[in-house]
Amino acid sequence: MENMITICVLEKVESEFDYKYIIEKGAISWDAYRTKKGFERFLEIANINLDNCEKHDVSESYKHGRVESYLIYSEVLECYFWNIEEIPKGAKKFTGLSNGSYVECYYIHTDKGSKIFKPHPNAKEVYKPLIFDEYIKHIKMYG
Repeated sequence: MENMITICVLEKVESEFDYKYIIEKGAISWDAYRTKKGFERFLEIANINLDNCEKHDVSESYKHGRVESYLIYSEVLECYFWNIEEIPKGAKKFTGLSNGSYVECYYIHTDKGSKIFKPHPNAKEVYKPLIFDEYIKHIKMYG
């Protein structure tokens, strides 16, 4: 099943705490990034290449400057896992958000997008949130 993903890229933000890259999946806000590095990592994980996408809209905003919007039809599936044996061979590890905490997640690319594996919050063997110092480092780098 393909999903419509909308990506908005803002030219400027008011503070370092505002998001420059906003991603919506269907009709809900799905993800957001403050840094280009974080946004590029999202594109890699989701198996999306903006060079192959048409801009849906370009507008100007007093607050945000140039705002570029992209519409993408891609299959980005997310599922929970209870133990590491459920992760397919060849899946790549990354730090991702699951149930409000940053934890070790995995992804594989598919023909139509990607499949993301997040640890189930009740699976204590695999759901291990980052410690505070690692969390701060991750947020600064990937926003």
